[in-house]
Amino acid sequence: MGLSAGVSTRKDYESRVTPEVHDVCVTEAAQFPHSSFVDAAQLLGAVSGRYGLVSPGFRSPPRVVGVQRTIRRRPGGGVVAVVIKGRPLAAVLADMIDGVIALNNMAHPESDTVRAALWNEVTPLLQSHHSGVVAPVQRVA
Repeated sequence: MGLSAGVSTRKDYESRVTPEVHDVCVTEAAQFPHSSFVDAAQLLGAVSGRYGLVSPGFRSPPRVVGVQRTIRRRPGGGVVAVVIKGRPLAAVLADMIDGVIALNNMAHPESDTVRAALWNEVTPLLQSHHSGVVAPVQRVA
């Protein structure tokens, strides 16, 4: 005896309730905690302000498919969008920092000074991410 087309088995129901892609999302989220992205955005914004630069907004993912980072310029600012999913924290931070530099149209040697200051501010995020311990992030006004 076969089942009619309108009847589902329990196994069929379970596969629809928790799809395999759900497990992948949980694993990738553990590789890059959302709080690190938020902390990095706040820290980079604070450093940008101290240097008198335009502080961009940050978002993920970019609206353009197939790119790692995009920059949208707007009057008085802009948005840096980066891919987080499946990428190391260092790569995401590098894209965020490069986005700040690009949005502000900075050239050498000033860009080197600002880039070093931005990396200096977010390095504790990298260190706490690699050690598995979440270090408190000092908020800078």
